[in-house]
Amino acid sequence: MLCLVAAAQFDMIRNHILKIDSFNTSFPREKIFLHTNKPYYFLNDTLWTKGYVISASDNYISDSSKIAYIEIYDADAILVKRISTSSSFGMFYSAIWLKDPLFKQGQYLIRAYSSYMRNAGDSLFYEKIFSIIDPDSNEWKLPVNKLDFTNENNVNQTKDPEGSAPGKNRIQPSVAGNGETLTDLRFFAEGGRFIAGKLQQVGFKATDIYGKGVPITGRIENSKKQTVTIFTTVHNGMGTIWLTPIIDEVYTAVLQNGKNYQLPLPTSKGTMLQVVNNPTSDSIEISVDATPDLLGQQYFFRASAKGISCAMGLIRPGPQPYKRSFSKKAFPSGICRFTLYDKDGLPVNERATLVWHREALTLQLTAEQKNPEGGDSISVSLSAKDSKNKYAVAGFSAIVLDTSNVTYNKHEENLISYLLLQSDINGKIESPFYYFDNPLPQAIDALMLTHGWVQYDHFYEERKYKYDAAFTVSGRLLNIANRPVSEADVLLFGKEGRLKSFVLNTSTDKNGRFIFSGFPNFSTDSVTVLIRALNRKGKAYGIGLALDQQHFPAAPLPFKNSYPSALFIDTTEENYIKKQVEIKKEQKIKKGFLPEIILTSKAKVAGSKNLNTDGAYDELISQKTLEAVPEKTLREILTGKIKGFHKGPLPKSMLQAYKRSGDLVVFIIDGYNLLQLYEPTSDSKTAFTEFEESWLDYIKAGDIKGIEVMYAGKNSIAYEQYFNLYSTYLLGYTFIEITTYSGNGAFNKNIPGMHLHKPLVPIVLKSYYQDSSPAIENKTDTLDNGAGSFWIPDIITNEKGESRLSFPAPRRAAKLLFVVQGTDGKGGLGVGVFPLEFIEGRWQKPAK
Repeated sequence: MLCLVAAAQFDMIRNHILKIDSFNTSFPREKIFLHTNKPYYFLNDTLWTKGYVISASDNYISDSSKIAYIEIYDADAILVKRISTSSSFGMFYSAIWLKDPLFKQGQYLIRAYSSYMRNAGDSLFYEKIFSIIDPDSNEWKLPVNKLDFTNENNVNQTKDPEGSAPGKNRIQPSVAGNGETLTDLRFFAEGGRFIAGKLQQVGFKATDIYGKGVPITGRIENSKKQTVTIFTTVHNGMGTIWLTPIIDEVYTAVLQNGKNYQLPLPTSKGTMLQVVNNPTSDSIEISVDATPDLLGQQYFFRASAKGISCAMGLIRPGPQPYKRSFSKKAFPSGICRFTLYDKDGLPVNERATLVWHREALTLQLTAEQKNPEGGDSISVSLSAKDSKNKYAVAGFSAIVLDTSNVTYNKHEENLISYLLLQSDINGKIESPFYYFDNPLPQAIDALMLTHGWVQYDHFYEERKYKYDAAFTVSGRLLNIANRPVSEADVLLFGKEGRLKSFVLNTSTDKNGRFIFSGFPNFSTDSVTVLIRALNRKGKAYGIGLALDQQHFPAAPLPFKNSYPSALFIDTTEENYIKKQVEIKKEQKIKKGFLPEIILTSKAKVAGSKNLNTDGAYDELISQKTLEAVPEKTLREILTGKIKGFHKGPLPKSMLQAYKRSGDLVVFIIDGYNLLQLYEPTSDSKTAFTEFEESWLDYIKAGDIKGIEVMYAGKNSIAYEQYFNLYSTYLLGYTFIEITTYSGNGAFNKNIPGMHLHKPLVPIVLKSYYQDSSPAIENKTDTLDNGAGSFWIPDIITNEKGESRLSFPAPRRAAKLLFVVQGTDGKGGLGVGVFPLEFIEGRWQKPAK
């Protein structure tokens, strides 16, 4: 720590930074990384994930947050799916079915976070864009030059000399009218200031219309068209130039194709911060310079990493630049930031760099199975050692890829690159692991100059969002005078799926508040709860029950590419698509599928929970019909539109119920069966119909998308089986499926003393919760079913740093890639990419 004697005006800055250091040490930021099971997905695939919750201060596993949230958004930033999952010892799992019609072909963003992470801002959540491919889509059958670009931001043609199918060659859409390729080029002065008369480094980045870096070469000209310097990209469209700008001079970058881009205008006043981080050196050098009018003034300097100071003190630039070297040992691996503050405490220059001490876990993979032919399994042994060459007890997840089916970039994002780089820098980085795998020094400089970095410490305050220690449901009881109801009994009746039920009870405190905890482990998010409250006299009359609502972060910004067809023209997966189609055909033949028959189906209600696989029904009240009478109640609609709908007694009973002809009507609102909610509260023969009418009179036609009626045996059998209701000679059933626009119709009604709630419960996947085996087989996702990957979520090395596991061998010749990553929980991160080939009668790693 460099602690120079501070001038009085800098005491406030120093004290402020010390408070930030103390706060970030006591309350470190939390990070989440998701390891997914595939590089891209088929429609109707399952997206499996393993999540790692890590403390930003030391990369240790964080066990404070017990619940993690996962969201999937489409390219327009519309939420498609949200789940929560139970986290234990800093790890969690999820499985999301990418089911049609909820998902369609296209690009999606998966986002993961904990409640505690919201304290640092939504921009620091884990985010990753992935693709869903529908190989049956007609768009994959079109040549590229037949794709329609007419509505895609002035792009009306593509360069496709061979008329190749999508994905065979990457192509560039061209600007309408002049045929020039769309390229964006931006320049960034080191430290944020472009100072006249000072030699300084300027970073630049060139990107195409998809945001991908493109190689360019060009020259810098002054206003007299004289060449000042030449430049070329170093890596992924990025590079640096050295330039001494002159005041009032205009500099222009001229590319080889003649396209011009203006550099920032030089300023005559300011300070300049330069950082030299040579990978071969054991130190980082900084240089601070200033224009003549600022010489002799004092500035406060701070070097920090992970929001905590590594060095700080006063700097006074003189006739010669102030220079100083810092040992890299003073900085942890990851992004380090250097900041220069003026006397008012405002940052005037900032610069980031990457430090990598190469302290990752060392992983080795050995193939053990000698004769895995004929569909047998492949057995391998994984070993792990820490940076001190000691055996590491660690947890990993892995995917096995058939590289004849799928492609994989060894430099794509992984646990190391995300935690140490991507999570602390702005903008999406292409091939981020490249910067940890012997990169060119100029490439690191170019990256640091062109991308910003995350601010940890502009604010320190009480954490608004706490750790989720457990799943709870809470609320408050108020009487008709809006006063709290204390010492009242509150019961919670819960149901998970069709069969699993649970009951919890509690009572209100003096403020009328109640909280339910101690829930069972949930294996599905299909959970509903009914909460009932009674006052001291055992009555529900006059009680208002208000649940605490869970508020989620705002949606991310739309990431929809300006060119929607990018999925087709910016992919290398044409062979992948073809193979999957061929494999599916083979499977159908082997399993005796009948030839394909084209059927004409009835109109479907969007978002309906219809249990029939073909969405069949006997009667439909359409959206158009409902829109014509928006103020009518659901009961009025059913009475007027469904023949035989009436109120009458049940067989051999005086109990009244709603019926269709002789059938008992079962109302299902957005997939929820109202029968599951009813509990007798009186002996009145109309008690049941009064209960149903509380819902039927509440929902209006304007709230409803469509109503489907099922009573014929072929259409009602799925409902009878699902709800365990079976027709007899005395009583049959008519099922009425009501689909509302909100998708939450039955959950908007609040009856006195009662509340129906559909919580977002944390899921514990059954296979992971019950089975301690290190290799969990996902039977729908094997190397031979066309997916091209196999998922192994849990690998635990023993005290000797070893773990043995197996996975199915493909039945066809293939080259495999075993991709593993994980942590020892104590800051050690490990990533390994191991090829496996069938050579000389056995699976083994090929010779280098």
